[in-house]
Amino acid sequence: MHPNTIEQAKHFFRTYADTVMPLHEALVRALCDEAEVPEDLALILEDIGHDYVALSGLINAALDARRTPEPA
Repeated sequence: MHPNTIEQAKHFFRTYADTVMPLHEALVRALCDEAEVPEDLALILEDIGHDYVALSGLINAALDARRTPEPA
């Protein structure tokens, strides 16, 4: 992958988080103020969170695989 593509991907995810998370928070807060709060909303958000944790695990595993072990 081209280094510029990597920087674009990092920028995309940072911009996504900075833009979308406040929107998601506002939506969830608005839903919590409703008379009926969707019972499965917390589970849906947890599932999404687990998916992102799994993606970060892939990155961490790739970084670990590239690290050279220190001599004993």
